[in-house]
Order: sequence, then structure tokens, then C-alpha cells
Amino acid sequence: MTAGPFAGVTEIKGVSLAVALSGLGQHWRQHSHCKGRTVSTDSYDNFLSHAWASSGWLKYLSLLILFNARAAMVSTILISVLIGVLRMMAILPNMVWTQLPCYVIYFSTLAMWQRIRDVFRSPRIVFLDRLCIPQDDEEKKSECIRGLAGYLDRAHTLTVLWSNEYFGRLWCVFELATFLRNRRSRPIQLLPVEMSMLAFLIGLCYSMVNLAYRTIMEARNMTVAGSLKTTPWLATLRASGWLALVGVPVIPCYIYLGLDFMMKLRLLPTQLRTFDARKASCYCCTVDHTDPQTKTPIFCDRKLIMEKLTEWYGDEVCEDTDMEIDGAIEQFNHLVRKELADVFLEMMSGRDVLWQYIYLLIGMNCPVCTYLLGDMGFPPDSMEGVITGTVIVVFEALVLVALSYTVVELIRAEPSSLQVTISDPRSKHVSRLALMLSAAADSFFSCWVLMVGRSSPSPFSPFLGFFLDPAIPRRLLSEQTLTGLVLGIILVSVDVLSELSRKFVLMAMMLRIGHGLLHPNGAGERAAASELAGFQVAQPEVIGVGTGVIFQVHHVRKQGILGFKLGGIAAVLVAANGITLVYS
Repeated sequence: MTAGPFAGVTEIKGVSLAVALSGLGQHWRQHSHCKGRTVSTDSYDNFLSHAWASSGWLKYLSLLILFNARAAMVSTILISVLIGVLRMMAILPNMVWTQLPCYVIYFSTLAMWQRIRDVFRSPRIVFLDRLCIPQDDEEKKSECIRGLAGYLDRAHTLTVLWSNEYFGRLWCVFELATFLRNRRSRPIQLLPVEMSMLAFLIGLCYSMVNLAYRTIMEARNMTVAGSLKTTPWLATLRASGWLALVGVPVIPCYIYLGLDFMMKLRLLPTQLRTFDARKASCYCCTVDHTDPQTKTPIFCDRKLIMEKLTEWYGDEVCEDTDMEIDGAIEQFNHLVRKELADVFLEMMSGRDVLWQYIYLLIGMNCPVCTYLLGDMGFPPDSMEGVITGTVIVVFEALVLVALSYTVVELIRAEPSSLQVTISDPRSKHVSRLALMLSAAADSFFSCWVLMVGRSSPSPFSPFLGFFLDPAIPRRLLSEQTLTGLVLGIILVSVDVLSELSRKFVLMAMMLRIGHGLLHPNGAGERAAASELAGFQVAQPEVIGVGTGVIFQVHHVRKQGILGFKLGGIAAVLVAANGITLVYS
């Protein structure tokens, strides 16, 4: 029998992280009855806090990213460099199949790193309620729940898998508030589960496009001379069409899911500021205190939590003021709305969240190093496109990092929106469709850019021939190098024109509001109209829908505004820079 906060608990159980992640996330499915091997422990490396109502697959993926992505990145870098050197020395052929081991190593390490780590180091012990608290003995279960504060006190780190349902569940808020009640400078790890899916999708899309591109180029190089009766323009267009078939199906889904995620982030501060323990849900109450599988009665968790709240706040706060249970609940609500809300929103804006996704994206795109190193082993005449290819790869990596950075800036920006016209109710779906189509078109254009920048002969040959000096080594200045520069200028010009168009529409809106042609909704928003200089018009700026026109204006912090327009990233950055789909 254990004393203190564990009174009534005979043995403190923990589970290794490898067991918690075993079976492709079988322990994270809501109605799973799988059991894992537990061990006796005095402390926990991580207390895993999550909502069972959220997707088990997303939580499983988030934990893989949090604990395994860095090891997967390092292993992929090592194997990619090794294969690249072997290709450079002509030990391995410069073919696409030699790149496949990099992906195999990456995904294997991502899925099984904790098993590998346990061979060389002591396992990481975590607390997972389903495995560490007896589920088939209601008496022992209630004893463990009453001693939950003791479990949290013995945890070195609280790991929060945040989802939209998290702060609607009484258990989750109780765990987080309990940990912060006696924090003692212990760290809190936070990972939004839906952002994990978005980062994984965009990384997977880039990997698929890279493999498809290499396969297409390899097939073109193997074509018998004279059999490909087409111009470089048509060949490039055809190849980019195949690439678009790979990338385009992913990008619209990515944009749609990303917009949903951004909307949920917008509502998070309001959700925290209006929290009420009386309205928060418990699983036992949603199933009428009866197990759906076995039909046996379930003890009410809400009753246990309310007893604990009364014990904490009733003794310390209520005894002098004669407050009853309602007073204790109000004290808990105040803790969540003020202290907990500030701490959680600050964590959401931290750089620790960003780095986990950077590890994931770098690891998934490291196999391109095999080609960069392999091309260095060829003579100068075969070096065409290496410089351009390197620049494009670096630019792609910067865009991926910028995407993750922008998401963090989004959370910190706390943007406000101003809707200045009345729009049709269907505008929500029209706006999303417009963004998705814009992303699909940009994706096709990006694939075409990559193909043009690396095709030989270049479609720009007639124009670039005037600038090529035969005396200049082709390794330093080739048709493809100049092609890359031309395309880079085009992309920058598109960005500049896009920014000018936004400013033009913004100026037009200021003039129309100044003359009373447009009327903001509400007196508070009318006052904000005078500060339009700090607002940015979202893309697309104007959308015609039936009887109305939408002008969406958003205020964002300056460091959150990034002017990238490449592939599907454009719409994502627009969403990350302030799109809030508010409609009348």
C-alpha cells in the first residue's frame, strides 16, 4: 500500500514508449482492448495527455514525429551521403532504384526507433492511462484516478497531444491543470496532432514528386535516339503532366485540411477563455455510464474529478468563505481561463513545436542528396543542370522550413478579421474551392518549372543562345543555369505583382470605406476600419458569389507575412497569414 497521494494504490505501473507505440498504434484506438506489458516504476519520463475522442492514427503519428523523427533524419542523412558517394565513385549506377534504400531506412527508423533505442539504452517509461490504470477493476481504477496527482508529480515531462477535442474533455484539462499546479519548472511538450498530419502529407508529396520526376527523366534518357518525336516544350509539358498527377491529388486535400486546422486554432483562445468544468464532457457520461462493448456499468469519472476539485479548492480557498462545490468549480474555471490559457498559448508559439516538423521534412527530402553527389562524378559535359538543380532543391527546403515557421508565427500573431460586405452563405465553399483550384494550378506550374529547369535541351535555347559564350566552361554557365535564373526572375516577378495587386485592392477598399460605400459590420469594426494600413487582403482578394462580393481583410504581425508563391505552398501561406472564414 502506497502512502501520500497514492493512498489505496498497491503498485505504481508504467509502460515503455516502445510498447505504447507497438502494433501500429493499436493502443491508441478508442475502443481497443489490447493490453501491453507494464513495469513497476518510481517515476515517468513522460506523462501522455490526450483526448480519446481524437483520432488514434493522428496521435500515433504525432508521437512518432516527437520521439523518432530526429533519429530518422540522422539515419537518412548518413545513408543518403553513403549512397551518393558510391554513385559518385561509379560503384553504384546513377539510377532511381538506388534512392529507395534511403526511404526504407527513413520510414523504418521512424516507426521502430524506440525498439532500436531500447537495445542500447534503458527504455523510456511513460504513463498511458489505458495501460497503467486497471480497466477491468472499477475499485482499483477509482483508487488510481484519485491518486492521479501523484502520477503527475512523478512525471518529468508532460506531453500534450493537442486536438480540437482536448479542452472539451474534463479529464484532459484536469491533467494539465494538475501538472501546472505543482510544476516545479518541469517541461511541457506540445504537439498539435492535425499539424503532424499536414507536415507528413506535404513531405510525402514532395518525396512522391521527386521519385516520379527521377523515374520520368530516367525513362526519357533511356529512350532510343529519334524515337521521341516531339519538341522540348511538348516533352516537358508531358512529363510535368505526369508529375502533376502525383502531386495535385495531395495538395487540394492538404489545403482543405489545413484550412480546417487554421479555423480550429482561431477558436482555441475563445475555447480556453470560456471554459466551464460543468459543461466539459466525460466519456462515461456520453455512453450513459455503460460500457458499449461489455454492457457493464462504468463509474462516473466526473464525480471523482469533482471530489478532487472540492478537496483542493474547498480546503484551501473555500473554508474561510463558506464556499461549496460551485465555489470550488469556479476557482478551477478561473485557473483554466487565466493561468492555464496563458501558459498553453505561450507553449503553442514556442520553437520546440517547429523543430519537430523540420526534422520530419528534412529527413523525408534527404534522398535527393544521392543525385547531387552522384552527378559530381561525371565529366563537365554531363554537369549541365547541377547548379540549377542544387538551387531548386535548396529553395524547396527553404519553402518547407518557411511553411513550418509560418505556422508558428500564425499561432503567435493572434490576427483579427474585418468583413466589410455582406456575402452569400455559399461563399465559404466557394472560397475553399477557389483556394484548392489555385493550389492545384500552382502545383502544375511548379512541376513544369522543375522540368524546364532540368530538361535538356532547354526550351529557352533559342533565346539563351545569344548570351552563351563558348569560351565559358559549361559547368559554370550552361543553358540550364540561365534557365533557372530566368525562372527565378519569373517567380520573383509574380510575387511582386501579387503584392502590388494586394496593395491596390487595399487602397481601393480604403477609399470606398472612406466615402461610406462599404459599411463594416458593427461599431467596433467601424473604428478598426481607420487602421486598414495594418491589414492585408487575403488571396483571392475578390470572389464573386451570387448576389454578393467578399472582401476579406486580416491583420497579422509583420514577421508572419511571407511572400512565397510556389506550388501549393502559396495557398497554405495565405491561410497561415490570416485567413479566417467568417461569413454573414
